[in-house]
Amino acid sequence: MNILFVTYHTCARASKEARALEAAGHQVIVLQFVASSEEILYATNLSSFYRTENDLIQGIDRFSDWCDVIHCHNEPNWIVIASAAARDRFCPTIPLVFDIHDLDSQRDDGSIDAHEGNAIHAADAFIFPSKAYREGVYKTWNVTATPGLVVYSFCNKADIVETALPRVNGIVYEGGVVAPIEDIDTKSKGYKTYREYVSLAKKLAAAGVAFHLYGVQPKFKLDYLAIGAIPHEMMPYSYMLRQLSRYDWGLCGHIDNHPQWQKAMPNKLFEYLAAGIPVISINAGEVSEFVCRNSIGVEATSIESLVSAMRDTKLRASCAEFVQANRHQFVMENQVPGIEGLYAEAAIRRQSRLEARLSMRAGKAGGEATGKWVCVDNPNSAA
Repeated sequence: MNILFVTYHTCARASKEARALEAAGHQVIVLQFVASSEEILYATNLSSFYRTENDLIQGIDRFSDWCDVIHCHNEPNWIVIASAAARDRFCPTIPLVFDIHDLDSQRDDGSIDAHEGNAIHAADAFIFPSKAYREGVYKTWNVTATPGLVVYSFCNKADIVETALPRVNGIVYEGGVVAPIEDIDTKSKGYKTYREYVSLAKKLAAAGVAFHLYGVQPKFKLDYLAIGAIPHEMMPYSYMLRQLSRYDWGLCGHIDNHPQWQKAMPNKLFEYLAAGIPVISINAGEVSEFVCRNSIGVEATSIESLVSAMRDTKLRASCAEFVQANRHQFVMENQVPGIEGLYAEAAIRRQSRLEARLSMRAGKAGGEATGKWVCVDNPNSAA
């Protein structure tokens, strides 16, 4: 199968999926604006780039006779709409699968991006990052007739760290981390409070627990050093995975019970497993359920229980042993058959929509402002 991945920033999740599909014998071209790191600049053997909306439209045109499915990642949502509109012009029978990374409607404040609804209704199928996202999207938009699949952000087989580095005691958090900024309206500036770990770092330092953080921006390093945490430099992905293998536990969640964590199934969860370390989750709804159900770690309900688990060497040893024995089942390649099945469902869905003669409006050519793009169907019609 020929698969056209459309992304804005080709992140780790998109790269994992593309690599697994390619390993299964499919040909994947990634049509991207930027890559989140040099290491995944070329997620697969073939990549192409766009720099404007008109470039994206031309890219869909360029690959329209080649592709069997368009697999479109969001963030931002407008690229889903633009891709669907271009598809309608150049290859109307090709299904479009909307791979949802994050959506404003599923965040705690309930606000909805102006492009989200059109992106939802443009899709012939959905890929969700978690079960909670699947339930939330179907409930919010009433699109249960559109097929969907939960695909976790598992690492690839090649990412598994087979030889761990020498151990360093402590707990590690991997991901973008911020610290408070003076004289800033955090809400209006898009400051993501669920990425702030200063309070937790203080509590762990007071308890004598070493807290390592990967992904701290340079301007925030001193904030964490000052309170006893250990921030680490940004580093290549494969090297970071090996570094994670040093620690006792990997952390998921937030002590402030941030709503963002109730639906999240983040890359870091599966990167801890690939590195061979067990997970402690706190206030992290679906993550906690997954961790406990699969015996790959423990759920903490407070700072006290988190510290207690950290100090329980027998618990750590048993969880680590289970992770080492079972982590190869949590790889992206194992999810490829489900993705292939969804592509087939999307093709059937696309054909039925065409046969129903739903309103097809492709917007105007010429790369006009993204706000003028409209979805392929009438959002008010039955989905």
